[in-house]
Amino acid sequence: MAKFKINNQDFFWKHADILYASAGVNPSGYDERIIPFIALKVLIDYRKVKFNLDYRNKFGLSDRDFEKIKGNNLRETFLNLIKNIEEFSNFKYMEQKAKYNNPKSNSEEKESAIKYFNEAFNFENHIKELSEDYLLEAILDIYNSIDFKEVPKEQFKDLYETTISRMRKGKQRGFNGNFIGQHFTQSATVKLMCEVAHSKMKKNNKLAIYDPACGVGMMLIESYFFFKNKGIKEIEVYGQEIDLKVWLLAKIFMEALDIPNTIARGNTLTNPAFINGLNGNDSFDFIITNPPFGIDWKHEEKIISENMQKEESSFFFVVKDENNKIILPPKNDGQFLFMLHIIKLMLNEKEKGKNAFAGIISSSSLPYNSGKSESIIRQRIFETGIVDTILLQPQNMFSNTSMQTCIWFLNTQKMDSKSKYNITIIRADNPNLYSKHPELIENMKNTYSDENIKEIVNLIKSNKKDVPFKKKIIDVKTGNSIISKLNISSEIPFESEKIEDIDLYELYIDLMAKLDCLCKTIKKDAKGCMK
Repeated sequence: MAKFKINNQDFFWKHADILYASAGVNPSGYDERIIPFIALKVLIDYRKVKFNLDYRNKFGLSDRDFEKIKGNNLRETFLNLIKNIEEFSNFKYMEQKAKYNNPKSNSEEKESAIKYFNEAFNFENHIKELSEDYLLEAILDIYNSIDFKEVPKEQFKDLYETTISRMRKGKQRGFNGNFIGQHFTQSATVKLMCEVAHSKMKKNNKLAIYDPACGVGMMLIESYFFFKNKGIKEIEVYGQEIDLKVWLLAKIFMEALDIPNTIARGNTLTNPAFINGLNGNDSFDFIITNPPFGIDWKHEEKIISENMQKEESSFFFVVKDENNKIILPPKNDGQFLFMLHIIKLMLNEKEKGKNAFAGIISSSSLPYNSGKSESIIRQRIFETGIVDTILLQPQNMFSNTSMQTCIWFLNTQKMDSKSKYNITIIRADNPNLYSKHPELIENMKNTYSDENIKEIVNLIKSNKKDVPFKKKIIDVKTGNSIISKLNISSEIPFESEKIEDIDLYELYIDLMAKLDCLCKTIKKDAKGCMK
């Protein structure tokens, strides 16, 4: 079997050629057809199902099992296999409460998430659009020639992300698939967030990791292996994702890597699955997330507003102004809603005697933008004492955007300390705190080296109040007032470049001489033209 090379995924283009040339599929639909085969092959290569894609040898099934799914042709047989995938499975963590698999269900009964496999990936329609068996044979042969299990765990996310990246690059050529709007958090950023969390953890052998906007679960996967390598014995992973396809991919990737998990499907802002707690009453909770920026939530405004009226039982940390009126974030951006949900969850856990720590990526303007509602929300958040650190990242940390971002670190252990109103701010866009990315991946030009991460973590841990051009500790309480914004770039300016002294008189004389010379040249050229 050919060795799989993560940077040479020619299977993508081979599959795309068949879809375009033989099945008449528009390039905008490539992702919907290629990602399902990746998901299926992952389950096969990690021995999570009892069959393979060798259609010449009954898909690796016994004669008895093959007779159960045998159809009139290869396409029909393959579809029968997909529809009965649960019967031919070896799953360990695919089963969870039905209410987590279907947001319309309240059932506590357990069921396998794989029952949504055909629905999520629309295999039936995709196979039926292949007019002849030989087209499906060609596709199956492509995936039979590679082994996804040869991808190291630390590169596992590239299996998905590199494919999506290809589609983004192809947008000028007509690629507009459903997955390409996503942006991914690079491994170095996740490692930094985990290292900061680990530095704040008290000794605890039980950990819950949660991402309320988990996508395909890559931040959760990397966090899981980070803390496992740190010797944490008992780790449970939790996440929530609104999109059916993406949710099931998260379940599949977790299953392949044997990660204990509960990944709920649904809208975290209107129906959060884990608001009542994570992993019992004795775990340390680590929340890590990169929620969507600029997502309009006006269609959910009624539900969210009504929920906030419940105050103590709300899904959110409810913010009020001086007139006791509930303040809502701007309807064109849900970033603060995710943060208010996370804070409420952390406060709920604190009431149980648990400690919780969160790393949340936001736009760079969220700590200081001047909107009235944002200012009041920030002020109330600062007032709780839960904000530990806000870190300004360099630009070009993501593959599909060059925008600058912040990381908010929230810590319930800080709320009862004498320094609750002290917030550490870090300028990680200082050239000495980041490195050039070894591989240029679209817009992703910058990264953190291990040395960078170590220095940043030490800056956060240090009791030293100020480190020029890198760190500052801000007391957000002045008298009886709490500040409402933190502009990190203003608070920690970079070292100004030295400007040489300029003699203005000499500059004037020089400019006049050059101007006189220019005028004489113009007059001479003009006389020549008149001859």
